[in-house]
Amino acid sequence: MDKDTVLKLRKLCLGLKVLYVEDDENISKQLHRILEKIFKNIDIEINGKDGLAKYEEAHHDIVITDISMPMMNGIEMSHKIKKINENQVIIVTSAHSELKYMTRLIDIGVNKFILKPIDLNSFLELLAKTAIKIFKDKKENILLNQKIKDNVFSGMNNPIAIIDENRLKYVNEVFKENFLKDSDGDIDEFKIGRIFRDKEMKLLKNQDIVKRIIGLDRVYEIMHIGSKIYKAYKIDVLKTDEGKNQYLLNFVNIDFVINNLEKSSINGMKVFKTRKDFIEKLHTVYNDDNSYSVFCFGLKNIQEYIKEYGAKQMNFINSKLSVNVKQEFNEYIKKEKVNIYLFDTNRYILMANVDINDQVSNSLKSFGKNYKCNKGRELSLNLDFLVENIDRELSVKDIIDNTEAMIYMLKE
Repeated sequence: MDKDTVLKLRKLCLGLKVLYVEDDENISKQLHRILEKIFKNIDIEINGKDGLAKYEEAHHDIVITDISMPMMNGIEMSHKIKKINENQVIIVTSAHSELKYMTRLIDIGVNKFILKPIDLNSFLELLAKTAIKIFKDKKENILLNQKIKDNVFSGMNNPIAIIDENRLKYVNEVFKENFLKDSDGDIDEFKIGRIFRDKEMKLLKNQDIVKRIIGLDRVYEIMHIGSKIYKAYKIDVLKTDEGKNQYLLNFVNIDFVINNLEKSSINGMKVFKTRKDFIEKLHTVYNDDNSYSVFCFGLKNIQEYIKEYGAKQMNFINSKLSVNVKQEFNEYIKKEKVNIYLFDTNRYILMANVDINDQVSNSLKSFGKNYKCNKGRELSLNLDFLVENIDRELSVKDIIDNTEAMIYMLKE
């Protein structure tokens, strides 16, 4: 793993806390020197008893432990930690002579191992994959692990609703403005089905609507109250940890994006390709004589836009960004030197032939100078981006993991 990759890994791991437990002073110093290049928050202990005490004092994102230690060995410590948090990530370092303990460790939920002497590249790759998963899980559950209050969702520019059993438990302000009349003060009795164009959906109970749409990647026509106009929405459904049948619904308005992209159609392609298309494309590069790079980029000054224009305008801004991205790379798309994929709202993956890396980098760097948004005060559409050449020696899964890591490391 090269220096640039280590720097990216450090950026990803900056907020993670690590507990490292090892009784061999020489090994501990050696590995600590590696860890401190990546993690900012590291606690070090020399036996399982002190390691457990430190974990109970301040829970950690990653625990790295030896097996054979005085006072309490790594197996017993891991077992006790798993009782506190069954989802705790634990990496065990072990000598060949300790492989007999693997089955016991797996039984208690530990499945990440590094053999001594530790190979640096293998260790860093394991840390990278572990950190990416932790970061993704945190990002996906950030709304679900907090008490449901209005201020949790105050900065969300999408309509948000929470359904508990059959009743609507919570909606944010954007949901109210788009889908509820002023007289609909009692959301407890509100039937979400009434906002759908589909007549069958209108007849369903709230919980049945959740069952119908969960896990589906499709577009629904939803009516905006007052205007009587139906707009296109994708609906993400996430199960919360607050109740057995409690779900969060996130409404993503794609109607504006579709309309604008149809007006600025390039080669007949109406909208950006998706993450799924990106994965399919990756499978073809192994049989291609060309070399490729992956650029991950997204809007950098999101909070500035929300502060200036309000969260409701973010759909408009994201749509304008999409149109401008298509315009900027129009010629390269026509020449089939660039493919662009929409990853998530305003996060993009651009796959380019390596011979135009400099041109793509320059376009992304100067994007905000060339494209702006003006809804009162003019703000530049500045982008943050990261780039990595595709290494054909890596598996498609590894390339996807690296790409997702770059996506999550972009500044907002």
